[in-house]
Amino acid sequence: MLLIPILILSALLRFYNNTTLALWHDEAFSALYLRYSWAEMMQRIALDVHPPLYYWVLRIWSYGAGDSLLSLRLLSIIFGVLTVWAGYMFLKSAFGKKIGLIGALLLAVNPFQIQYALEARMYTLGTFLALWSSYFLVKALE
Repeated sequence: MLLIPILILSALLRFYNNTTLALWHDEAFSALYLRYSWAEMMQRIALDVHPPLYYWVLRIWSYGAGDSLLSLRLLSIIFGVLTVWAGYMFLKSAFGKKIGLIGALLLAVNPFQIQYALEARMYTLGTFLALWSSYFLVKALE
């Protein structure tokens, strides 16, 4: 099955030089929210323009994985690889297996997808959820 090598390539590209750069401004906000109590975190999230799901998931993730630079970005890496898989599932169900594999490969090597997977932000979670919900829409319409 060609999907497995595509997913491995996707993971390798997202892990490469992951901790070379320090946290940048927006990532620092994600890391900072973990330092607050749940109540204070929710008050600060209410003032933010981003929806709270990512911060909740990151908070729960940090209980097990810690709050190091790699562990913060690892959540985005995981969702980045899952995005490739979700893209394959959606495209396969909508257009066939060949298009699914081509789409998965394009997602795996897309520079924007790789960059967003290297950031402790909600971008890969959002893309994953959009593709996954698209997959379920196609399945519901069948």
